[in-house]
Amino acid sequence: MSRNAILLVIVVAAAVASFLLIGGRQTTDTPGRTTAESGYYLRDATIEGVDDQGRHIYSLRAERILQQAGEQSVILEQVDLEYALPDTEPWQLRAASGVIPAGGELIELRGDVTMEEQLMRGNPLTRISTPELAIDLLSHTATTSERVDIVRDNYSLSAIGLLADFQQQTLRLETEVNGRFLP
Repeated sequence: MSRNAILLVIVVAAAVASFLLIGGRQTTDTPGRTTAESGYYLRDATIEGVDDQGRHIYSLRAERILQQAGEQSVILEQVDLEYALPDTEPWQLRAASGVIPAGGELIELRGDVTMEEQLMRGNPLTRISTPELAIDLLSHTATTSERVDIVRDNYSLSAIGLLADFQQQTLRLETEVNGRFLP
């Protein structure tokens, strides 16, 4: 191989390496966004939350966590959230996606949201399903204005809208409440 051919191969290799190293930082990871617009990016990570007294309140695990630096919001994918105030039973929440808006006082879950808790002694679990749910970390409540389905052992309820108070351990269905109870 001639000296010019070797030099050409080296220059092309350097150009490709530069493109991959520098140009790769500007790849689009989310439609319309580049990683340069993003803050941190985590895979299969857990965020632990505490209250103002330092007591553990929640563990949020997500397959993907992406901070939107300009908006100071956090995008979540495949969310698994355990929420438990001191001296209460934990709630297990799951969703396809979620957002923590700037300020970090809310966790907005979207896409096949489920919420489970053993509301009464013994088995089985109470399961609540809804398309979206907002968890307010300051008031310790979860709300939705969407359809809600509640299933437990021998009964099922459906309604439009829900207010779950984690501190008081109560559920309030808002409107169009229907139920089915089997013996």
